[in-house]
Amino acid sequence: MKLINNLKNVDFIYWSLLVFCLFPILPNRIKGLSVIFLLLFSLFKFKRQPFLWKDFFVNSSIYLLFCISFLFFNEKVGESKQVLETTLSILIIPIIFTILLPSYKFNNKLKFIFLKGFVVSTSIFAIVIIFYVLLDSDTYYYSNWYINKVRTLIEKVPYIGLHPIYASVFSAISILFLFQIMKIKNIKFRRQNLLFILCFIINAFFLILLSSRGVIIALLLSFFIYTFLKIKRSRHKIYLIILFSVIMSLLFQYNRRMKELINFQTYARVDSNFSNSYRVQTYKCGYKLLHNNIITGYGVGNVQLKLNECYLENNAKQMVGKYNTHNQYLDITLKTGVLGLFLFLFFLIWNIRDAIKSKNNLLILIIIFYSIVFLTENILLRQSGVILFYFLILFLNKFIYVPEKISDDQTRFK
Repeated sequence: MKLINNLKNVDFIYWSLLVFCLFPILPNRIKGLSVIFLLLFSLFKFKRQPFLWKDFFVNSSIYLLFCISFLFFNEKVGESKQVLETTLSILIIPIIFTILLPSYKFNNKLKFIFLKGFVVSTSIFAIVIIFYVLLDSDTYYYSNWYINKVRTLIEKVPYIGLHPIYASVFSAISILFLFQIMKIKNIKFRRQNLLFILCFIINAFFLILLSSRGVIIALLLSFFIYTFLKIKRSRHKIYLIILFSVIMSLLFQYNRRMKELINFQTYARVDSNFSNSYRVQTYKCGYKLLHNNIITGYGVGNVQLKLNECYLENNAKQMVGKYNTHNQYLDITLKTGVLGLFLFLFFLIWNIRDAIKSKNNLLILIIIFYSIVFLTENILLRQSGVILFYFLILFLNKFIYVPEKISDDQTRFK
């Protein structure tokens, strides 16, 4: 009886939300369970209240359009169902936050613990990957090092192995979180700064090690755009432009993968040594398909099929079944036409508008970051991408601006 009473006093919603801060180190097979647990506990705690129908339809509109597309375009039924299953979080997460939990109290203590937990989890993830690579002695490491050993091995790590892009996104988001954490003003809290500085070094090093160009550029551009808009003095804006230019120049000069972007020889033909040569062929096929059917698109399960046909027509057989559009906006347009693109852009604008109104600087940064990453990556094609993206947008949108100050007891896990 005492156990039952104790369980009644436990805030399961609170702990279900904090499970997401462990997202980077959760085994891939159970990442989806984080959404299921939050949904189940939200159903148990559900109380009838006003339905935030506008927020729900804006945030879930692209998934609803996917379902409509599936009804009319079923050329590849199996792939269509796979897309709908993978992206189901686009529907479930808005249901949780706009229907089941609109009255739940999201306080800054919860937000801080989540940010801190995510940063620590990502740092642990990075350390595990680095040690796995250092201990490996079997992987053939090409003498011309076009094939990066870390990028090769990261997907082979048991349980938590990921595509380099998604791992890079984790580290980039942690750096954005650290930007928010380090702004909190509290004398006692500053004792933990050493931990956060260490986490920053680990994630920055890991990000450079992976050298996911789109993610690195998106991170730097996010800070640049945000800071540029915040700065009022013209002189300071000039300093910022100079600093940004220097950092980008150093990256293009000393980072091999970044340097490939300005080496025009890498675009001459499809070459396995240069990943950007594949991107050129991908974009050519993507925009060709877009030109042929921009109004309705090809359906949620047919885009890869159409891309494969185009690759074969252009003598790029090695790309068949392996390379998607590498552009989230292009991918959504090819699936659902201009209406899908409009709904997705409206979703981003709607949430960044709310973030600006509530002075939610972190959410503004997150949306800017993802919006830029979407130009070069299909983040929403895997659960590791779609779950985290939609959760962060709707979770962080629950916090309104308060002075960046927090008591020392709120900096600890409880």
